[in-house]
Amino acid sequence: MRTIAAACGFALFGCAAAAVLPAPTPVDAERISARFPKATLAELENGRSLYSKRCSSCHELFEPSRFSGERWKKELSHMRDRAGLRGSEEQLILQYLSAVGERPRDANGRADRPDDAS
Repeated sequence: MRTIAAACGFALFGCAAAAVLPAPTPVDAERISARFPKATLAELENGRSLYSKRCSSCHELFEPSRFSGERWKKELSHMRDRAGLRGSEEQLILQYLSAVGERPRDANGRADRPDDAS
């Protein structure tokens, strides 16, 4: 019974975590293409999904803007074995976290939210 309750808790947390993560936009994909030339909106969305599912199964998710792209790269490298990430999955998560986390900031320090962001 405890296993079922724990599984339900992880499932609910995973779903809740996905709802608070910023969705990538075409603007994010265009901006990050300088660093990741093959990044597409679909890949950023896949990275968001992987981040939400794989990382939230063990701990609370961090806002993408918490770390720089270089710091995320180090964190993902450190956690990839624990999360069971393959190289391509690690890259997709890094692209998402970098693209969304490094959005330009407005005068109040908030990430710009393009009109088509959810």
